[in-house]
Amino acid sequence: MKIEKINDNFSVSDQVFIEDIPALLSEGVELIVCNRPDNEATGQPYFTDIQTAAKEHGIEAHLIDFAPKALTQDKTLAFKKIVESNKKIHGYCFTGGRAKMIYNSMSLEE
Repeated sequence: MKIEKINDNFSVSDQVFIEDIPALLSEGVELIVCNRPDNEATGQPYFTDIQTAAKEHGIEAHLIDFAPKALTQDKTLAFKKIVESNKKIHGYCFTGGRAKMIYNSMSLEE
């Protein structure tokens, strides 16, 4: 997992694995957002497995999945509500691109 810090409260990365959860916790992450649909690729962990591992470490996890170039306004609004929690958030997908895309899409909604 390669973490890219977008600002003090938001970072992104490629696929998160269960063994990455302690590293996110040590970075102060309080909430994880997965933007990757299950079964997108072979060997990809299921979101529910990531969510369970995150919960065991006191981290919330939410699924706002979408295919590349298929971001909808509903997904952006759901993500915006999460960001408004003012928690330290980490978003992930296959490369981190969709996590950045949904974050950047919030400014288009204003």
